[in-house]
Amino acid sequence: MTSSGAHGSRASDCSIGPIWSRLAIFESGGNCQAIASASSMSGAAVPVPPSVLRPGALACDMMYGPAAQGFVDWAAAHGAAARDGLGMLVEQAAEAFLVWRGVRPPSAQVLAELRAM
Repeated sequence: MTSSGAHGSRASDCSIGPIWSRLAIFESGGNCQAIASASSMSGAAVPVPPSVLRPGALACDMMYGPAAQGFVDWAAAHGAAARDGLGMLVEQAAEAFLVWRGVRPPSAQVLAELRAM
């Protein structure tokens, strides 16, 4: 499987075994640059060892709020720059609003307000 959006990286399992659709790990030069979780962990342990993360790696969970917290906490505890999916959701909505209405809403302000709730 290849990924054109990962700066020429290829999607792989970083030699940790099959991961199916739970996590997509992008590998470059033998070190994982990014891990993306696309499903709620629901309190379960993260199904990959922390050794797949290199210092400063990007770890994104497409979920947001409490559903993402376990993965985000795990990634941050192991030195990754951890993010949930709320920013992506807001930016996608802003782009759609621009297409529909011809006006781009202030997505940074919207994201800050949502985070403050």
